[in-house]
Amino acid sequence: MRKRPVAKTRQRTVLISIATFLLGAIVGAVISLYVGQWFVALLPGPRVTASIKTIRGGSENTVRYLNYVIIITIETASRLHLLEGAIS
Repeated sequence: MRKRPVAKTRQRTVLISIATFLLGAIVGAVISLYVGQWFVALLPGPRVTASIKTIRGGSENTVRYLNYVIIITIETASRLHLLEGAIS
């Protein structure tokens, strides 16, 4: 029987370890993003929504310009009190 060189086996082990770590880090990050979004949606609290709208200039001087409107909406705490009353 021929023995394999020790250096190649060690290199392969190190490469497999690095590949396993990288794959685990990527899969863990993706799973935590999805689980985090699902978990935060279950939490009671004010809901926040955000949107961005573009508005083109209306006059001749502003035809080439785009205006951006950022809208952030936060629900009031009164909804939370209604939920607490319904639960208890």
